Amino acid sequence: MPTPNPPITRDEIRGFVESFWSFVASGADGHDAAWRRRFATGGLVAPDGSFLDLEAHQALHRPLTDERHAWRELAVTTLAPDPPRVLVETTVPWEATVIESGERIAAEVDQRWIIERRPDGDLRFNLWWSPAIRYATDGGRPIGLGSASDAATDADPSHPERAAEA
Repeated sequence: MPTPNPPITRDEIRGFVESFWSFVASGADGHDAAWRRRFATGGLVAPDGSFLDLEAHQALHRPLTDERHAWRELAVTTLAPDPPRVLVETTVPWEATVIESGERIAAEVDQRWIIERRPDGDLRFNLWWSPAIRYATDGGRPIGLGSASDAATDADPSHPERAAEA
């Protein structure tokens, strides 16, 4: 009888997500096979519901430097014991500097992740969804997220770009 996989711990979740944040900040190729295998779908879901493959996501972050993330409380719900699968819900404060202009961006990003343990013991994202991005009102602005940033701006009447229109 096969030994069941161990449950996914909060420390594993943090380490796994932090390694992805490091990958994003590196500007590495989103077609990287080692990272593609860590996403069941090969990408993530933006606030407007659109799918971004890893390379498209990497391309959004390449014009940025000094990206910083901070942890808040993680709500972790077990979805399945074997193979282990959890739903993680959190809000992540995020900051970055636009290389070309030097402008600092600050936002809070809501996150919903389904993380599962692969048969080899490694973790992978079954789902990475950022349902909302709230940009700081003290100068933060959307980066070139296409329809995702447009949706975030349109949905937030206090957003600096919307306030400028009034």
